[in-house]
Amino acid sequence: MIGKVEAGFAMRLIFNLLLVPLLEHKFLNSNALVHSFHVHTAWTLVNLRAWNNTLGGVLPLGASKNKKNRKTYGRNTNASDEEDVEEVDTAISEESLDILALDFKKSLEAAKEKLEADLMKISATRATPGLVDTIEIELDSKTTRQLRHLAHVVTLDNNVLKVEPIQKEHLTPIFCTLTMELANYKVQLENGFILVNIPSQGAKARLQALEIVKNIQNNSKASIRVLRQDAMNKLRKKKGGLSEDMLFRQEVCKGRDVELQKRIEEIFKRVAAALDAACTAKIKSLAP
Repeated sequence: MIGKVEAGFAMRLIFNLLLVPLLEHKFLNSNALVHSFHVHTAWTLVNLRAWNNTLGGVLPLGASKNKKNRKTYGRNTNASDEEDVEEVDTAISEESLDILALDFKKSLEAAKEKLEADLMKISATRATPGLVDTIEIELDSKTTRQLRHLAHVVTLDNNVLKVEPIQKEHLTPIFCTLTMELANYKVQLENGFILVNIPSQGAKARLQALEIVKNIQNNSKASIRVLRQDAMNKLRKKKGGLSEDMLFRQEVCKGRDVELQKRIEEIFKRVAAALDAACTAKIKSLAP
């Protein structure tokens, strides 16, 4: 509730702001009256400020306190921002490079193991799934997949392979492709599967086996080249995230990315040599 004192302040304010200007206009030549008006107005404003303080400062009578508050608010905000901001190390860590090199090495080792497994399936003395399971089957004008991913291939006896498609709709494209690719063999379409008859394991069988080995070798080397390029791209992306200053420190002080490039090349050359050696040994084993 507003007390008598506050009500008096309000009445004085209304008198000064509304009635006194009318009197000033009516008695414009009365300097004494005008002077009295200004003095009275100043006195009312001073008391009104005091009244505002008693009410807890609910009226925006001054700007100094607001400025102080704004200054304090800005300082607190900056302090909060400084606390929230954390320094991020954008350098290429030794650990991240080790992980990249390890992943690359594992991928190449997996490619090497796959090649060795494929070579073991190839024989010039008996019919083995390895003679046909790497053949690319044309499913449509834009899609091809290896036979191993489309069918189960098993040896019925030394001279016959059974090819059973995983999905029935692939039976016809598999049969057509095998008929063209295995022109020297007898390819027979049965009810839901295909028989590949290899009557003689002579010179023709060896030539076919040699061709398969070379295809496996070329495909494996192409695969590890892709893996090497992928590793190099990952390294370039890591470098691309560095600032100029950090990149300078990285190159001059440590040069870890250069070391990783050398490691990638060394791993690639070692695995590529192992692939060539395995294929060469297989070719020798197929010689008569």
